[in-house]
Amino acid sequence: MRGAQGTSVYHINNYDDLLQIPDLKEKMWILEERICQHPAISAVNPSSVNTIRITTVRTGASIDILHQWMKFSSNDSFIDNSHAGGLTVAVKEDGYLYDTAIQLTTKLKFTHHPVTGIEFSAVKVPYFDLVKNLVIRAHRCMYSMNSVGWDVAIGPYGPLIVEGNAHWGLDAAIFSLPPEQGLDLYHRYERLYGSQ
Repeated sequence: MRGAQGTSVYHINNYDDLLQIPDLKEKMWILEERICQHPAISAVNPSSVNTIRITTVRTGASIDILHQWMKFSSNDSFIDNSHAGGLTVAVKEDGYLYDTAIQLTTKLKFTHHPVTGIEFSAVKVPYFDLVKNLVIRAHRCMYSMNSVGWDVAIGPYGPLIVEGNAHWGLDAAIFSLPPEQGLDLYHRYERLYGSQ
């Protein structure tokens, strides 16, 4: 079970576990079956379900990908959320990660994961083409939304959509890239939707 803002996670095995959650009745929660992730992604950090945030945009009748980045917990937390201390690293067009991850809360940069020592640039997102096709198809069903930030887990046998976000974190997208590419992304977004 996780908080609606992706900032807390509880593993529920029985009814007693459910009763131990603080503020259970005061907050919104999403109850989900536990996701088993692909070994290549779990190797980077096994404590969290590390998701790819892939942003799709509607331009006329076309759905296009604006940007994609991976999110990893930076420690032994269950949470990969960028604004809760997680690491953000951009994903190249071939599915490989860029060489540097950033922790948005501290602005610290990492070439290797601080817990496992995995080098980010050596990691390729499994099923990357399937991920892109999945989110484009999903966005075609959401006629009223111009942009969606999809959180997609990579399971052993393919991608799984965890959620779609209307507020998908342009700041995280920009900071995950080298400066000149981050600026280019901002200008592409500005041309589509105006300045924020």
